[in-house]
Amino acid sequence: MHAVEFEWLVEDRLREAVLRHYPYDWKEDSITHDLLIRLRKSFRHIQLQNLRHPIEIEWETYKLHGPRETSYGDIGLLIRYRTREGSDIEGAGFLEAKLRGRGTTKFHQVRHEQVERLLSRSPWTRLLLYDYSAVPVLDETDINVDDWDFRLRHFRGRQQAKVTHGAVVPLELAATVSHYDDSLYPFCHSLSYQFLQRYFRLHDLDFRQSAVNAHKQGDVRISVHGYDELAADSISTRDVVAGIADAVEVEDYPEYGKGPAVLVLQHDTDGLPIHVLCGIPKGKTAPAVLVTAYRPDPQRWSDDFLRRRS
Repeated sequence: MHAVEFEWLVEDRLREAVLRHYPYDWKEDSITHDLLIRLRKSFRHIQLQNLRHPIEIEWETYKLHGPRETSYGDIGLLIRYRTREGSDIEGAGFLEAKLRGRGTTKFHQVRHEQVERLLSRSPWTRLLLYDYSAVPVLDETDINVDDWDFRLRHFRGRQQAKVTHGAVVPLELAATVSHYDDSLYPFCHSLSYQFLQRYFRLHDLDFRQSAVNAHKQGDVRISVHGYDELAADSISTRDVVAGIADAVEVEDYPEYGKGPAVLVLQHDTDGLPIHVLCGIPKGKTAPAVLVTAYRPDPQRWSDDFLRRRS
């Protein structure tokens, strides 16, 4: 993939996610889930050309929940970089996402104690600022953009990422400035720049095993279909992920088509039952993928929701 194309696609997916939720569903979790679904559908294994040093990586992006979100932030990235010698380097990146208040220049959700806690766990954490307006940023690049035929063929003169709906700044710098508003923008890069020019160059990553394990241990991914099912039954993602550890097995499907799967019973914060189907992709031992979740029908299930009625 041409590096310019990658930049543009990331910013386009970001713009779509942010503007889809403004103004009526202007919530950080909603935007983040939407954005990460779009990124996962578009990218996984990446080979980027037209750079001074071409890049080949595998990366995973997902929303952190529960204790991991409290310790490390909203978004986790696991980067696997392939060196020229053929070895892999693995590092973790963390982003704490906040959104601009409607009709104001401030990011009201930032809390000093939260910032201190995140920096104590990983000082490389970045602050991602969602804005319903496109804002100018500091991006500079080493991408070869002399291929005008490529640019016209793919982008037809559309602007590359010098403005963004998701500005990124070091969390430590934001804490030092201590003003969580648009005065941070002069210090920000775009989200695509943070991926391409920082994370993919192994900058701003935490290489400690504890940070890498924070991504891997107890990892539960949610499929696109799974998100749709959660929304259809008004089930909280936080409830599902937080309740995995206390789930009770209902049915086991070792021969499930896409890999072994299990149906479990959980309860949300109101004590209401949830059935969750999780599977492991064929040939792998992790991560667990939430395939679907729903409210069990009392007419089809026993009083404890563990057995089907005959």
